[in-house]
Amino acid sequence: MVEKWIKRLKLMRISKYAIIICLLLALVFAGFTIYGINTGNFNVYITESEVKLALYMQDDKSDMKTHITVPTLKQTFDNTYADLPQDIAFRGTPEKGLGSKNDPVNRYIAFSLCLVNLSERTVDYGMALSITDVRAGEEGGDVVQAMRVAVIEGDNDLSTAKFYAMPEADGYYKDTGETYKEHLDNELAKYGEYPSETIDFVSSDKIFDEMHYDLAEGGEVKYTFVLWLEGCDGNCEDVLFGGRVKMQLDFVGV
Repeated sequence: MVEKWIKRLKLMRISKYAIIICLLLALVFAGFTIYGINTGNFNVYITESEVKLALYMQDDKSDMKTHITVPTLKQTFDNTYADLPQDIAFRGTPEKGLGSKNDPVNRYIAFSLCLVNLSERTVDYGMALSITDVRAGEEGGDVVQAMRVAVIEGDNDLSTAKFYAMPEADGYYKDTGETYKEHLDNELAKYGEYPSETIDFVSSDKIFDEMHYDLAEGGEVKYTFVLWLEGCDGNCEDVLFGGRVKMQLDFVGV
């Protein structure tokens, strides 16, 4: 009987250690999972086709390839258009203003790249920005609803960009009687109005999908992309904390 209890005690001790080890392993894996959620990269691809296109983000073109990984911010918070630099397309590398231009203080993600036509003829190409993964905030907030994307072609001011956003939901604020769209416009006006109307996202998982024409043989075109959470948007609230969004930019020659 004594030997039986000794064996049982040994098994209990072993089980206790096994549980502790399993918990520690679980914490280790959870740590990697959390780390993976809070950081990430923005991938830019050229889809294979008979048309030869390439991308680069260095002045000397030493990084020219068909896939570029752009660093993002670990965390970002609300911002507004008026706080974004108008000369953002010129910032970056000394000669062409290329590369990553993220600003953790002013809370925006930005980068500039050049698309090159390596084909022996003039080509057309498609450009699409997609949302590849999204996670709601801890209280269910949808990051996509408050997100803004600006695309600048060439060396131009931010005011010339195309601005993309989710359309404002129907409804109104009971205390003021303003529609959600009117409220957004009134709040933006306090900081300075947008230079143009925003273009609606294609869908909840695609920002835009566009065709561009007549890129000459050996020709290049520079694009600057700026992404931020618009603090004047009614959806930009604390319910977004803990949310995540990952995106991918694709070019395809036609």
